[in-house]
Amino acid sequence: MKKYFNFATLIFLLGALVMMGYLMTGFFTVTDNAFVVRISTPVSAKVPGTVTEVYVQNGEFVEQGTPLLRLDDRSYQLALATAQAQVQAARASIAVLDKQVELAGYEVAAAKDDLALLRYELKQKSGVKVKSAVPQIEVKRLQFEVQAQENQVLALQANQDRDRLAIEQAQMELVGLQALRDQAQLALEDTVVHAKTAGFVENQFLSRGQEVTPEQSLFSLIPNGKIFVQANFNETDLAGVRPGDKVSVFPRTYLWEKSFEGVVVSQPFGVDRQITPPLMSEQVVLSENRWLQLPQRLPLIIEITNPDQMDFPLQSGMSAYVYVHD
Repeated sequence: MKKYFNFATLIFLLGALVMMGYLMTGFFTVTDNAFVVRISTPVSAKVPGTVTEVYVQNGEFVEQGTPLLRLDDRSYQLALATAQAQVQAARASIAVLDKQVELAGYEVAAAKDDLALLRYELKQKSGVKVKSAVPQIEVKRLQFEVQAQENQVLALQANQDRDRLAIEQAQMELVGLQALRDQAQLALEDTVVHAKTAGFVENQFLSRGQEVTPEQSLFSLIPNGKIFVQANFNETDLAGVRPGDKVSVFPRTYLWEKSFEGVVVSQPFGVDRQITPPLMSEQVVLSENRWLQLPQRLPLIIEITNPDQMDFPLQSGMSAYVYVHD
């Protein structure tokens, strides 16, 4: 009977202590619903391909611009060679058209000289003094020859204008081919994926022969910079909390070894409880079926001001206790 009494007393005392602790938390802005958030930069390829080389491994720190991996570039080299050949062929075609325009210019000049000679001959044989000595059929023939030569000059000038238009069209096509060549050059360069920022390599599990697609997240780079904590508080605890307030953070990993100081950065406004079906565009109010409506959890974003990544590294997802100073 005495043992039963002692055990019951112990349980009662423990329950009383837990209740007192719970009630005491109502006087402090504290939460156990918090976790570490590190800025993460996803690494992805801009072009599809097969991985041929991986130059980094997990935990390695890389500088911005460091080559991370290489894709098979043989098809991209062929595409670039084809595009370069098309550009060269287009330039050669323009050179041929330039020569045609130049030749047409000489032909037009020669035709104009012949026309001038025929007009002179017609003028001389149509004069009053020689009119009786020259057969009329010869004068008529010269008139037809002059008209035919005038048409010949116009035809040659039209051909020259056509060749000039062909040059303009070929030059526009050349611009398009040069753009395709430049795109092929960029695609070839993109077969080597470089670090967009400095950071530590994480979640890298690539191997040779693996197929990747554009914008597919391959692994992550964690910059060695700012560290944040998202702390989710009951809305009833946030009445007096403002950006700039001092905060103490107790990671559960280092609960009895290390605590961190921080500052409230912001209270995100992008939190919503509304549910709207996209096909109906009508708001749905869920029935929670509770006697007492519980307070909503709202997040605070906190920046750690005294990180110690050498001895007590903070990794994304670590849970923590957070206390906002009064």
